[in-house]
Amino acid sequence: MKEKITKEEFSFHGYFSSHYGLGPQPEMMPANVKAIVLGVILFIAGIVVTALVNAAGLVLSLIGIVAVVVPVLKKAANTNLRREWAEERARRETEWSIEFDKKKGEIIAEQKLEERGLQYLGIDKENLIKDDKDNVSSFYISGNNFDGGWRKIDTVYRTEYQEITWLYFGVDQLYIYKVKLSLIAPSKKKEESLEFFYKDIVSVSVAQETIDIKGEAADGGAENDKQVESERFRLVVPGDKLNFAYIPNDYTTARINAMKSMIREKKNS
Repeated sequence: MKEKITKEEFSFHGYFSSHYGLGPQPEMMPANVKAIVLGVILFIAGIVVTALVNAAGLVLSLIGIVAVVVPVLKKAANTNLRREWAEERARRETEWSIEFDKKKGEIIAEQKLEERGLQYLGIDKENLIKDDKDNVSSFYISGNNFDGGWRKIDTVYRTEYQEITWLYFGVDQLYIYKVKLSLIAPSKKKEESLEFFYKDIVSVSVAQETIDIKGEAADGGAENDKQVESERFRLVVPGDKLNFAYIPNDYTTARINAMKSMIREKKNS
């Protein structure tokens, strides 16, 4: 894996092919029906001729057998080659996925988004609630954004653009720092901040939502994907329903559940 992700990482014929690629899959070899039929005819003719002229009939039969066996063996070899190619591509795609996820995590960590969010919102970490039990003084959720390149492996989408949302919990208010960044050029961010009093938060939930894919598919066979069902983190406030990109995991699920309990307590106090 390169030190820095480049745009080629989202192109099958670019990054994937040059680093993990196998070239095109071997063409499927059609069965040579004519050769097989001819071989059968020659074999039968050889049996007939053997009854009349032993040597000539035997040669004719052998030619017929060869004519049948050779195309059958070639077809079997071609099928095996295609199977090995598919297995090797699947192995390399898995390796690519692992490397991609690792590099994505490194890039996001390098941006120090928790600190950046505090600065962007103009708040001090010391002013957030202290909750050692559930660790909800602040946490983040993240998900895919389909404005740029993307690939799909085993139904899992990986995208150039990532949407990260940090949530900070003050005594009376929820502070939100939302950022969209490119893994190719992470320093160029699109940032947004939001603030809500706990008493104004109507609900917090996670739900499936249909997302329109704007970016370009980078792997063959996924070109027809125009929409994707994606988990979304939802925050409902008076007059608005906010949606955030979200990929569920144990960390975020536990934090969101703790967040719900904490907000209920704040609203009832």
